[in-house]
Amino acid sequence: MPHLFVELQEWQAKYFSYHLCIPTFMLQQIGMVSPYQMMELFNVEYDFACHRLEMYENKLLHDSNKPFTLKDNQF
Repeated sequence: MPHLFVELQEWQAKYFSYHLCIPTFMLQQIGMVSPYQMMELFNVEYDFACHRLEMYENKLLHDSNKPFTLKDNQF
């Protein structure tokens, strides 16, 4: 199998794991939370929670077309 295809599959598997462990619809229901709260709610590690939170914030930015800053949502 070509090396780039294997890399693509690895990226897709990692992306899927973030959404499987911390689904977007659940983040939408609970609102903005801190990585520590995500760790408790979804039983994931800190780095995993931080990355998923960053993914979710990027989605909100992309979908809303308006600036999003952490100071607007104090943790």
